[in-house]
Amino acid sequence: MSSEEIRRIRQELGKAFSEEQVELLRSIRSELSSRRWQVMLEIDGAQEDLRAALLTCQDPHLRLALEGVQRRLVRAHQQLAHIPEDVIPAF
Repeated sequence: MSSEEIRRIRQELGKAFSEEQVELLRSIRSELSSRRWQVMLEIDGAQEDLRAALLTCQDPHLRLALEGVQRRLVRAHQQLAHIPEDVIPAF
């Protein structure tokens, strides 16, 4: 086999490998996005439950703790919103 043929085969293998990597990354990005939305919807539900609890809560210490949880849920929701874009760029 000539060096030209070897070079051509290496290029073809490299191109095929690169295309498969891109397809794998697209698949992973899509899966991350789907799971991210599922978690964000769960957080939205928890936030609704928390708002309802805050409306009926009379204990100031418990209310303070619930408000802390509310802030953490808001931060988690905001951080999740960027995961696919931050982790894996679109191809």
